[in-house]
Amino acid sequence: MSLGKTLLSKILITGGLGFIGGALAEKLAVDDYDICCLDPKAAAMRTTAMPCMEYMAGSISDDATLKVAFEGAVACVHLAGSSVIENPRLNAETSPEPFLEAASRLFAAAAHRNVPVIYASSATVYGQVGAELIKESDLAAPINAHGEEKLIFETLAHQFNISHGLPTVGLRMFNIYGANQSPASPYCGVLRLAVQAVADREPVTIHGDGSHLRDFVHVDDVVRFIRMLLARPLSGAERVNVCTGRGLSVNDVVSMVAVASGCNIEKTFVDTVSDGVASSVGDPGFARDRYGFEAAISAEMGIADTVSAVFGAPGRARGRA
Repeated sequence: MSLGKTLLSKILITGGLGFIGGALAEKLAVDDYDICCLDPKAAAMRTTAMPCMEYMAGSISDDATLKVAFEGAVACVHLAGSSVIENPRLNAETSPEPFLEAASRLFAAAAHRNVPVIYASSATVYGQVGAELIKESDLAAPINAHGEEKLIFETLAHQFNISHGLPTVGLRMFNIYGANQSPASPYCGVLRLAVQAVADREPVTIHGDGSHLRDFVHVDDVVRFIRMLLARPLSGAERVNVCTGRGLSVNDVVSMVAVASGCNIEKTFVDTVSDGVASSVGDPGFARDRYGFEAAISAEMGIADTVSAVFGAPGRARGRA
């Protein structure tokens, strides 16, 4: 199905007030799409400066809400929050029913109107792969509840593609960061937390020895990739890494923040239970070959931008969840 923009094309974004969803909505508004942001927090958004933006309070667990939200939509970008992360007492592995039900309702609503779904998955589906660069073809064997939840979602996407022909693309996102990411959010990663600690003149807390490798992707690259997907035909039930292919240790990141901020950074090392993943660095080859996407923002550029925004504009430091 081609998603190329037409007059009054409507994009449904679940989690449209979140960190990635908010950044995407702003760009799509510039692209002249009509946007419906479905988010539990949307009740507080009574007005907007952009007439093309509609805010709808609600959840993907409610069929009536989904029916209204999908009306007239040409695509759905599902970025709503993870139940496991926001409610740590839940466990997708031992109690999958809530996750299965909500995901099934979303896909059923999309399939009923033949609306393609681009959704946020996560690199946590891989678990401990052991490869230098993780490929989409590597075995998905999550070792935590968040990864289990995302794998459930991917499995349902595949099933709805087989049974209903619903086109889906799962974005296996690695470590996403940016200035508008709220340091108070449960999704906030070590890079943004390090920048905030320096801004607050506090020590940077490092779990373990800081040698574990992660793949850091700027939110603007994520948004650019989603916009590329919305402008092309989609088919099948694909899963694609959203990554740079460059691994940085936590110690590397803290050093980069120190250079960008011009500050001496005090480190506090904390012995904690490891998640068991020493290295999580994605292979960007499939995204490049299949979709023509490559991350354009280097860690140095992204960190400098994040430091500049947080240090120079205190209001932005609060960010989005």
